[in-house]
Amino acid sequence: MIKKTKPKQPLKDKPKKLVLKEESRLKEFGPLLFILPLVFLAFSPILNNALTNWDDQSLIIENPLIRKLSWENIKTIFTTFYFGNYQPLHLVSYSIEYHFWQLNGKGYHAVSLFLFLITTSLVYHLFYILGNKNKTLAVIATLLFSINAMRVESIAWAAERKDTLYSLFYVAALITYVNYVLFEKKNSKTNYKLIVYTFIFFTFSIFSKVMAVSIVGAMIMVDYFYQRKLSLKLILEKLPFIVLSIIVGLTQVKAVASTNTIDTSDLFTFSDRLLIVSRNLMFYFYKMLIPVNLSAFYPYPPKSANTFWPAEFYVAPIFLLIALAIIIWSAKHTRIILFSAGIFVASLALVLQYVAIGPTMFNERYSLIPAISLSFAIASLCVYLLDKYPSGKQLILGSAGVYIVIMFYLTFVRCDVWQNSLTLWNDVLKQFPTQATALNNRGKYYGKDYGTQFAGRDDKTFQAYLDTALMDFNAAILYE
Repeated sequence: MIKKTKPKQPLKDKPKKLVLKEESRLKEFGPLLFILPLVFLAFSPILNNALTNWDDQSLIIENPLIRKLSWENIKTIFTTFYFGNYQPLHLVSYSIEYHFWQLNGKGYHAVSLFLFLITTSLVYHLFYILGNKNKTLAVIATLLFSINAMRVESIAWAAERKDTLYSLFYVAALITYVNYVLFEKKNSKTNYKLIVYTFIFFTFSIFSKVMAVSIVGAMIMVDYFYQRKLSLKLILEKLPFIVLSIIVGLTQVKAVASTNTIDTSDLFTFSDRLLIVSRNLMFYFYKMLIPVNLSAFYPYPPKSANTFWPAEFYVAPIFLLIALAIIIWSAKHTRIILFSAGIFVASLALVLQYVAIGPTMFNERYSLIPAISLSFAIASLCVYLLDKYPSGKQLILGSAGVYIVIMFYLTFVRCDVWQNSLTLWNDVLKQFPTQATALNNRGKYYGKDYGTQFAGRDDKTFQAYLDTALMDFNAAILYE
């Protein structure tokens, strides 16, 4: 007797599940097929830019640590200070790039743009999670974050590789931490792998730039956003982040102190410093929304015992008090504004210049991480208005679209400012014609970076550039 066997059923379910999963991923990340090319186009002019004499010389052109790609050299990078900093990962990235294209600026700019495109993708995913999978919110927020002239300094300036690196790992750490919190809320248990991944990404971030220490504040705001109750567990899970922040932070302070770039003078009083901090905090908010009259160098205004600050310094504390009142009031209705404001302030706290570090009072590159929280808040407002006033959908989305088009134009044009040292310092001197650093660096360009190519073959032109350089040097001495 022949035993009958049941024919095997075709495996129909598994392919169906796989297709559904792929469709779900495509549905989530599909908007990036539109966003990333737009971001690339906005910043594409930097691909033709040269290296400048604004830190590019010290960190790339004349940096002996990046000339050889080897484990021994990487060890040296991680165990020494260079140029008043301890931020080894960005030096390692330069070493890799130097191995492939030596001093060709296009290669460095291409890598910076590529890293920013990855960061933009991660930021989109972060917004998608925080917005409870609302694609409209994620798209608006990502465009607001990525296409803004305030981003140009971080991406177009080769010496700011630390910005593009630290922000990438910072956002990756935030994503894994948010997933860690969400897993706990959904399953009532802890996925410790996710907090380990968060710490790993944070480690990469802080070794790229010490500003990553602000992630502890961002994690606390995530806890607030998802209504986690204060407990010993919440404190203990952040201890490794705090410990590493202290270790790297103290190392960076020691590195900066070795070059005497921390201003310990008595030029500004305690009240002066408070005005500077208030003004800077207000200006970061203002400049991110209206990125005009930008500059690679923002000098301190002249100040003596018998003079007053410009009016904006006195307006700033009033603005901040009003903003604080709005944030406190909003906390009764939504957690979004306090959550966003908390991350905004936490990520800027170390660079508001209460203790002056370097010659500049305000720096556009420091806006990179704060822009994430501000973009999320504005996009959340747009989505709220769309839900409450569906009849005004065309007006709301149309206004957002016009704003983003303007931001695209400002970003594209701003990239050309970083073409070379001459275009960069000419732009600074348009706003600050007596700025000594700008005059000195433009003089270097005329006399050394560009002018010397005519030496021996066109002495008349060479002499003309030397004379121009001398005029800038004399003016720099006069206004120092």
